[in-house]
Amino acid sequence: MCQIPPRRLPFLAFTSILLFLAAPVPGQTSPTIAIDVTDVAGRPLATGTLTLCPQDTSCQVYAIGDQARVRVHRDHLFEDALTILVHDTTGHPPLAASEWSISPPDRRLLSRIPHRVAGRLQITPSGGLTLTFAPDTRVWPVAQEPPSRWVLAAGATWLLGGRFGSDGQAIGGGVEATVGPVLMLGRRLGIPGRWPEGRASLDFVEITLAYAMNRYTVGPLDDGVGRDLAFHRVQLAVGLGRAWRHTRLVLQGVVGYGGVYDGTTVLERAGRRYAMPAFGGTIRGSRHLATVARLRLGLFGQFSIVHHGADPTVQDHWYGFAPSIRVGLVTD
Repeated sequence: MCQIPPRRLPFLAFTSILLFLAAPVPGQTSPTIAIDVTDVAGRPLATGTLTLCPQDTSCQVYAIGDQARVRVHRDHLFEDALTILVHDTTGHPPLAASEWSISPPDRRLLSRIPHRVAGRLQITPSGGLTLTFAPDTRVWPVAQEPPSRWVLAAGATWLLGGRFGSDGQAIGGGVEATVGPVLMLGRRLGIPGRWPEGRASLDFVEITLAYAMNRYTVGPLDDGVGRDLAFHRVQLAVGLGRAWRHTRLVLQGVVGYGGVYDGTTVLERAGRRYAMPAFGGTIRGSRHLATVARLRLGLFGQFSIVHHGADPTVQDHWYGFAPSIRVGLVTD
C-alpha cells in the first residue's frame, strides 16, 4: 500500500479543496430558462400567461412578468409535440397556439449551458408562434438564497513555517508539531435579502474572529524536562468577499495574538516570554456541499501568512512568519 508522507498531507488536503472549488457542481444548474414574449410587431407582451401542454402530462401555466419575461422549467421544453398557448389577461381566446418541438441545436444548447441561454417567443400574424433560443450573457442563474450573513466554520489547521513546524534542533531538544483545530465566526455585511436577478456574483465585507491551536511535543528544556506545549492563536480578520451561486472567496487582513502555553501559563525561557502580537493576510474559498436541516454547508480551504513578532534567542522557535493551511466545513 502506498504511504503518504505526513508532511505532504496538508498540501494534498488543500489541493483537493482547490480542485473541489474549481469543479462544476453536477445537478446544480438553474432549472428554469428565461423566455421573452413579444407580440406580432415584436413589442414586449407584459401581461398574460404562457401555457405549456405536453402530450402525456398536465399543462403548466406561467405568468408573464412585467418585463415580458417568463421563466419556464427546462425539462418542459424537451417534450415532443409540445402545445404552447399564449393568453392575454382575459384568459381566452388564446392570442397564439402552436404545436412545437425543440430543435436539435437548441436541445444541445439548453443541455450544455442552460444558465446562459435566453429564449424569444414571438406571435406570428397567422396566430402561431416562433420560439428560438440563443446564448445571452445577460441571463444568469438566480440563486434560491443569498449567502449566509453569519459564517460559522470548524476544521483542521496545519502550520507550515520552519519556525512553527517540526524541528529536531529547536529549543535544544527538538520540537514535534501536530495538526490542530480551528474555529471561526464571521459576519458578512452588504448581503441583500434576495439574490438580484441578472447578477452573477455579489460583493460583501466580512469580519471574522478565529481561534486556532496546535500542540507541540518538546524535548528536554533548560531544566532537563520535556514538555507538551500548545500554541494558541486568536485572530481578527477584515476584508472583502465575493459570492457566486455556489462558491465564495474572501481576502482579508489579519491582526491577532499568539501564545505558546505550558498548561495554562505562557512559556518563559532564556529571557523570552512566548506571547506575541501578530499581523498578516489570508485568503479563503468555499463551495456548497449539502443542505442539512435548512442549513447550507460548504467545504472551505484557507491559506494564511501571519507574522508573529518576537525577539528570538539561540536555537529558538515560534517567531516570524507562520504560513498555515486550514480546511473544514463552513456555513455558506
